Amino acid sequence: MRKSGLAGAIGLLLVLACGSTPKVVPLAEKASSESWLQKQADRGYGKHCASLQAKHSADLEKDYYRPVTLSILTDGVGVREIAEPMLVKELQKPATVHGVVQGRGGLGKSRLAMSLEAQLCSEIPVFMVDLSELYERDRRQLNERDIMDVILERVGVGDPAFGELLLEKPWLLLMDSLDEVHLEARDRAIKGIESLRARYPNSMNSLVFVRVPVHPKVADLAFRGNNYELQPLPVLRADELLEQALGSRARDFMDFAASTRLDRTTMARSGYYGYVHLSTYRDVKVARKVAASFDFRTDNLPWNFTPSRFDLYTEYAKILAEPAARALQWKTADVISLVERMIQAKGPTPHTRSLVFEERDCLKQISANLVASAVCDTVLQSPLFRPTQTRARFKLRNQSILDRFLAAWADVQISNVGPNGCKEVERLSSLFESAEIAGFLAGAPAGQNCGPEILAALCGKGVDSVQVFELLDQGLPMNVRKKEKFTIQDTSATQAQCVREVLDGLFVSGGLP
Repeated sequence: MRKSGLAGAIGLLLVLACGSTPKVVPLAEKASSESWLQKQADRGYGKHCASLQAKHSADLEKDYYRPVTLSILTDGVGVREIAEPMLVKELQKPATVHGVVQGRGGLGKSRLAMSLEAQLCSEIPVFMVDLSELYERDRRQLNERDIMDVILERVGVGDPAFGELLLEKPWLLLMDSLDEVHLEARDRAIKGIESLRARYPNSMNSLVFVRVPVHPKVADLAFRGNNYELQPLPVLRADELLEQALGSRARDFMDFAASTRLDRTTMARSGYYGYVHLSTYRDVKVARKVAASFDFRTDNLPWNFTPSRFDLYTEYAKILAEPAARALQWKTADVISLVERMIQAKGPTPHTRSLVFEERDCLKQISANLVASAVCDTVLQSPLFRPTQTRARFKLRNQSILDRFLAAWADVQISNVGPNGCKEVERLSSLFESAEIAGFLAGAPAGQNCGPEILAALCGKGVDSVQVFELLDQGLPMNVRKKEKFTIQDTSATQAQCVREVLDGLFVSGGLP
């Protein structure tokens, strides 16, 4: 997610929350949002705001973005909906909205945050921060002292009207990617957010954007505010996206989808039907890219391809690796294998949320020769990776791609144990806080035999049964779904109810023979 020109002010806000009440410089006139924003017109904040607004208007005109409707959840159940324009109005009122916006990876959480910033930045002060980028860039634990150091580095001389404005006038703080922050640092960040809310009880609005399921303390954060959820794409919207991207070949895609069962539908929590494998903007893009790479012909598919999330994203990873493979005269499988070795060397743990790579991580996995550095430059600068804000450090293209590779790592752990490998699922289950990993693992070579264990682990951690159903319906290959396998014993009453609801959903969807 992009940051505003006053991204450093985020640190200021957090420090004000964790430290003493800010000193207020007396002003000749009462501070107001309007006067402060007017003064910023020709400064970094104002220029960034104008740029965001221009892009937002263009995206709306070209139908690249549509205002969303959010479900407001209570105890995991959608109780009412709020349209984005109404949310924008609510956010302009002092201390009206505190909450968590949750949704699957690729559903547009960051785009929603950018849309809110664009619509509001000229009305009230709005500040956006990617907590994952802040943590990775500065190697901070996101506690009060670390955040103060960030302020000294970024803020410079502050506007004396700024502190008074924050105390008395409505303003908005948007925080993205909290779920990608290491758990220890995340706990401290959550304390900082809560402290900030307490410091500005009459003026501040805040939204935290996360994927589901989330850390229990994030759920606690939502409990004291609103819990918003972005719903999967309905069939009509997915069809429109395919038409926009593929034009006349959209029909070829649907023929391909029908032959591979990628066109299978299910009813979402909101009551409308959506495609199982085309439920997010990212999923639609991945599926059409994979289909196009095989010229929309099923006879070009690998013999072992199944319409599971793991296989789809594996083929997509190969597409992303192709430029590097071509430049190096390698096979795409060689590039994928190099990335998997880099991840293995990182020593993932069940608490791993994000991985950052440097050239040395790659060099360690290549036999010493004169071109090793050039090889690593080629791989790290390929579409499979993206640069971070810190020079010479990279992440995988998006969190879904990372989760696919982490699921592959977990799959190796299961495979190495042998016939009783599925017992490893419980040990690895902390990874499932990043829910997509569970969905990918359910379709991986060894993990696809562990559907009951994955189901029990997810339900045992209190994951919403609707989310568990969606993960397994999308993740489990059809040819391994055997009714007699799904006998789960020694469960609590709550866990048993979750298991029952998921299996009922899979039966209704036709997923279990």
